Parts: sequence; structure tokens; C-alpha cells
Amino acid sequence: MASAQRTIVEDVEHSETFVSAPGLAVMLHAGARAVQSTPLVSSSGKILGIVSTHFAEPHRPDERELQLMDLLARQAADYLQRKQAEESLLRTAQELAHSSRATAWKRTCNRRARRVSSPTSSSR
Repeated sequence: MASAQRTIVEDVEHSETFVSAPGLAVMLHAGARAVQSTPLVSSSGKILGIVSTHFAEPHRPDERELQLMDLLARQAADYLQRKQAEESLLRTAQELAHSSRATAWKRTCNRRARRVSSPTSSSR
């Protein structure tokens, strides 16, 4: 799905989308005669995925069905966006923790190197 617009195919057997396409045989074999696909769009407009509903008979979803699908798509997109943000934060926290450990290790090594290279006071 290249655009952020819903696609509705009321009857796959009579649709330009499926004519002479290998997808037609797949749809018919699966028992799907109609399909609607609604994109999952992030708040920034990025397409995160698609949710599709397949129907056993030729069908055009009514306005209520489409409103419910829009609600589901919005909730799914919000969830996906939140999970991506959480994963990004976790990666950043892990990188910072690794960097902090590496910095602490370098400081420890530098302190030890200074102790080893500094002259010791002689005993009297």
C-alpha cells in the first residue's frame, strides 16, 4: 500500500486490482471474495503497517464498520508507535550504560597507570 488511504475491493473476481494477478487465485483459494485494507499511520504520517479484513462474499463495509476499522487502526498505530519509542529508549539506555561502564573502566586504568608511573617515596 503506497498511500495512506483505505482500499476497498467489493468483489475480487471483478476488481482491476486482482484481474490477471496471482493474488486472485490466492484470495479465492482462501475463500475471500472481498477485502478492505486500512493503513496504520503514525502521528507523523509514516505508514507502520496495514490491517485488512477479508469477507467470504462480495461486500462493501458500511459507514459504521469503516468507523470501527478506523478506530482499531488508530489504536494499533498508537500502540506500534509507542512500542517503537520504548525500544528506542531501551537501546539508548543500554548504549549509555555501556558507554558509562567503558568511561569508568578508562578512568580506573588511567588512575592505575599514573600510580605505576609516578615515583614512590623512599623509605627511611
